[in-house]
Amino acid sequence: MPPPVSVRRRILVFYRIISFLPESAPSAALPGEFQLENLYAILGVAPNATDEEIKKVYRSLAMRYHPDRNQAPGAEARFKAVSKAYETLSDPVKRAEYNQSVNHRIVLDAEAEAYELWRSLFALNGVNLPAH
Repeated sequence: MPPPVSVRRRILVFYRIISFLPESAPSAALPGEFQLENLYAILGVAPNATDEEIKKVYRSLAMRYHPDRNQAPGAEARFKAVSKAYETLSDPVKRAEYNQSVNHRIVLDAEAEAYELWRSLFALNGVNLPAH
């Protein structure tokens, strides 16, 4: 039985928020610190998207966030994240390696991972939580 509509809506909203986290939020991870990143979410495509779909979405996002066309504060970081995601997902070998690493990822400390996720989300709004 699927979850009620309100629960599905909350999950969808949460997923949309997560998918638009910039690669480096104001409290960017220090070297050796945990960094959250989902290349498919950065581009807004499904993991089973074709090369043509990925290319089409990349071109659209690159035009939208290119620093010469968009002077918004986070546009340059978003453009770099989109470019990095496309660089990985457009190459079949790199994409296979990325899919392998995502599918076989083991969460050692779920609480710390959740905290870092919320920390990134709060950082988007200018609230810096202390490192865990």
